Amino acid sequence: MLGKRTCVERSKHSFIVYGDNCYHCIIVNDRHENVIQYREGWCYSKQAALEDMCQNIKSDDTLYSMFRVNSKPIPCPFSGPSFTFTYEKGYGECAMPVSLGEKCTDESKLLLKYQACPDVERSESNTEELQCLAVWNDGRNKYLVGTLKGRSVSGSEKTYRCFLYEEKTHHQGKVVYLLAQSGEPTCNGLTTVSEGSPTIKLMKVDKEHNRCKYPSWITEHHDWHSLDGTKVYHFTNKNATLKVRVQDTEGDTFHEEKIVCHNLEKLHPTDNSQGYKIKLIAHVTSGCDIGYVCMIFHKRDQHVIELQQSNQKAIMPDEACSLSDTSAMPYTTLISSSLRQRKCPNPGRYVIVGFAPFHLPNTSFRRQRRSDKRSSRLIKRRAWNDDMQQMKPHEQQQRQHQSQQQQHHHHHHHHQHGGEQQQQQQQDQHGEECKSTDVQIGCTSSDQNEIVVRKTCDPEETTYNCHGSWEEKGTWYTIVSQKTNQAAAGLGQTFCFSMRFDDKTDKPPTTGKASRTKLSEQELWVTRLDRVCRRETAGEDEWSHRLVGKGVCEDVTKAASSLASLFSLSRILLVVTVGNCAAYKYLLR
Repeated sequence: MLGKRTCVERSKHSFIVYGDNCYHCIIVNDRHENVIQYREGWCYSKQAALEDMCQNIKSDDTLYSMFRVNSKPIPCPFSGPSFTFTYEKGYGECAMPVSLGEKCTDESKLLLKYQACPDVERSESNTEELQCLAVWNDGRNKYLVGTLKGRSVSGSEKTYRCFLYEEKTHHQGKVVYLLAQSGEPTCNGLTTVSEGSPTIKLMKVDKEHNRCKYPSWITEHHDWHSLDGTKVYHFTNKNATLKVRVQDTEGDTFHEEKIVCHNLEKLHPTDNSQGYKIKLIAHVTSGCDIGYVCMIFHKRDQHVIELQQSNQKAIMPDEACSLSDTSAMPYTTLISSSLRQRKCPNPGRYVIVGFAPFHLPNTSFRRQRRSDKRSSRLIKRRAWNDDMQQMKPHEQQQRQHQSQQQQHHHHHHHHQHGGEQQQQQQQDQHGEECKSTDVQIGCTSSDQNEIVVRKTCDPEETTYNCHGSWEEKGTWYTIVSQKTNQAAAGLGQTFCFSMRFDDKTDKPPTTGKASRTKLSEQELWVTRLDRVCRRETAGEDEWSHRLVGKGVCEDVTKAASSLASLFSLSRILLVVTVGNCAAYKYLLR
């Protein structure tokens, strides 16, 4: 069947078809599995011998082209990952600024980024995605059939186009492809590469010499992953290409990105990071989403790096770092697959104050008047180990009941302010023995790499291993994993929390018993465990715990001596948080 016509006789490439009271001869050219091309003869009212009906078809008769629907694409016939190109639509060549052609992750697709030339009529900025479906030779002529998909909302539909193309070597030794594009979904009228709608001149770009290498402190570990395991970064052996596997928001699907280092950028002289901070422009290919991004890598610890990346892709490399504000670029914390245990920051014995053993929903605080915020702060403190531990069903019911009681209690006492009254309410409700939670940072081993959290009325304790920490603008960030019986912490078992110093206290005395007594006045604000390291810009509703220092680790003598010197350099009041510092100072008065 061909439309309404039915085949009645065939001989190799010649067919007699009948339809609309006509017999036609059709001669089919075998081009490619995705393309049928044919010419047809006159209309005969009666069927005659096949040879007689077909002999009057000439090679200059109309050629009809048919393209297979849902055909399997082929790799595009242009060698090289990227090209610059000029184009012409009949009003002069658009060569300045030059346009860019880039291969997508899928080699059957070529992204054509047309730039507008101010002095050439009908030239315009546009991005088209060419998918190659078939190539064949007809004598000396080379043909390509593909679909074009525009990037504008209206032009998201695919249109079939035929191209006549020729490969030439430029006088400078560069490979050039000349293309003439058909104006319609047919190959008719394509007789020379210099006439088309438009004509395109692709020039191969040799990018190899322009590549830079990622620094050795990143590539010494070939594999990195985000704390929640949704992003996996792999460096190839030559250290110039980074392959990223990103889990999409649905959770089951992945997409891959290829990030090639393009050139290293100079950092501002005030960025004194001992060479552990690097800014670079990289070329990103993610499917057909292609462009240049600005990236900043920070070395945080032996097995911890952080990455900032601009979310906008620039067409030209020079624009990548100027398009976005680098200080506002979000951080991605990455850990190497071979995590080691590291010393925890600010070792000592602490107790969590204002411990509420239940979880209040955030919504109950958002509608409060400002004066209520102070008293609600302490209710919101949640025991650290509650962040991670799964509760048994009967405990959940019990806690829901307590939560409702406490909310009711809170609404009737919102005129009471200050930590003492709040604590008193909790003691009345939960009993004296359960009012606090002990936290020991770096006290249980000589390596000082464990944090142990234990409620005073609960024999079970939760242990976290520290895997690296760093200080930034007065905040300490620490990567931890919950210690289990299994040999290694699996993907997604790693967390980040932060602690913050407070600026309003004086330095403690440095010698003897005086420093010991001052140590017990240490206070910390600690954020809840999270899958990302949140910066100060995190919302005020961030869960926090107030830790009061109970002195040094007595059972580790090394820790005590190192602590005295550590605290002599620091402030008495150590506050750890993410969020609005002013609100905490207000609370601590």
